[in-house]
Amino acid sequence: MLPFANPSPGLRTTCLLFNDCVQEEAVPILETSEVICNGLLWSKSPGATPILADALGILKIHNQFMGHEGRRRAFRMADIILKTRLEELQGTPSEKWTETDTIKVARFFVDRGCAQSQLKMMAEAGLDFDKGQEYYSTSWTEATLPARFGHLYSCKIWALATARKKEETADLANRAVNLITQCYGLDHHLTIWTNFRAALVFFVVGET
Repeated sequence: MLPFANPSPGLRTTCLLFNDCVQEEAVPILETSEVICNGLLWSKSPGATPILADALGILKIHNQFMGHEGRRRAFRMADIILKTRLEELQGTPSEKWTETDTIKVARFFVDRGCAQSQLKMMAEAGLDFDKGQEYYSTSWTEATLPARFGHLYSCKIWALATARKKEETADLANRAVNLITQCYGLDHHLTIWTNFRAALVFFVVGET
């Protein structure tokens, strides 16, 4: 007997808890949602898959700050999320995907790339970042989807920097900073974080 039939309300509560930095209470709710959804998947219950992906998406963020083993768990979660989403869309030609479908798949490739880069799997991460950019570029440009492209670039520069691709790293880092600043302004935390990431890769490739 499952604890409750629909874990979605728990996820909404968890998002609020995470936004308020109350992770100690949020994580058990997410883990319960994961258990419930896995049970529902075995019973072929409709609607369980996207809820599981949502739960794992937030759990992944928590785990990636929990040391090496946490980063390994985060990668496994990112891999499950991406494969689950692609399985959902299997049989639907990509040209018939909704805009939301395309953006989600692109974002999940970027998320898995980030998880790989944190495990020093830079070659694999680079491939996922390229794939994410390919999906974004099917329907959008930097001008029409600046926040997503800016976030992608701020992640992709790690793979480029470790490959010592100096010119590409510098170009993409500057574009990331410009796009995120355009979207959020100079004082926003995402702009500050993107500037910090850009500074780190400039240091790695010897750019001043």
